[in-house]
Amino acid sequence: MKNLLKNFILTGVCFLTLFASVSVASAAVVTWQGDETALWGTGGNWSTGAVPSTGDIATFDGTGNTPCNINTTASVAGIDINSGYTNTITQAADLTVGTSHYDQADGTFTGGSQSIILNGNFVLSGGVFTATTGTLKVKQAWTHSGGTFSHNNGTVESIVDSTAYTWDFVTSETFYNFTADCGDGSCHAGANGPKIATTDTMIVDGTLDLVRGAISHIDVSGPITVRGNVIVETNWSDYYASNRPVYTFSGDATQTVTLNSGAEGAWDANLVVDKTGGQVQLSGASFSMDLTGQDLTIQQGTFNANG
Repeated sequence: MKNLLKNFILTGVCFLTLFASVSVASAAVVTWQGDETALWGTGGNWSTGAVPSTGDIATFDGTGNTPCNINTTASVAGIDINSGYTNTITQAADLTVGTSHYDQADGTFTGGSQSIILNGNFVLSGGVFTATTGTLKVKQAWTHSGGTFSHNNGTVESIVDSTAYTWDFVTSETFYNFTADCGDGSCHAGANGPKIATTDTMIVDGTLDLVRGAISHIDVSGPITVRGNVIVETNWSDYYASNRPVYTFSGDATQTVTLNSGAEGAWDANLVVDKTGGQVQLSGASFSMDLTGQDLTIQQGTFNANG
């Protein structure tokens, strides 16, 4: 009976140990070697002899300093481009990166026209990142401390959930199209969205599409420079945002602000018109500025409330 009880206890301990080891298992590092071809989809190019998958961090360093072409749909836990990799990764297929993040310190990433989905952070500390001409979706934080980001006339979309993640730039970041969408519906009435870091400026050259959630700024009245059009969707609301930013319209072309049905009081923003030509004109639903401390400042140019 004692031996039976002892065996039971040992078996239980072994099971708990096994369970614990499984539950804390981390993503495996799979390193690019480029021994056979320049193709991501060739297993022999990787340190494990197999193409990295959803449980792996695809890693690039000096081990295999050769070009890599993402020639097949790729879904990995993370991508690390470390110092020592000075070659080029070219996107030619859809790319999904999990919560082990995209982290680039060197080399060149050249986006194609396919989608890029980052379910973790985007981190750029060195090298060159050229975005896809399609849509780059980022679910968590954006940290650009070094290197070069090029928008490639594509769309960057913040798809945060119930957390307001910080978007931190060297000093400013220029996007072409930018979409803010708390896409999974877990954020309520503008409580969450990208939070721009202290002293930083977001610049949008193309269309700024405000879908669900809110954009906030760590600085009170921090700036967002808008050089194109703005779309305010029904479920957008800056009301709950801590430190609402100031949207500054600039440039010499006419810019349109379209408020979709139901968005009349959704854009509780401070607006500045500072244009050398053209005008800012409203379209769609009526625009209401009824929040305490909400200002419209015209430094130069025309604000056409009649559309």
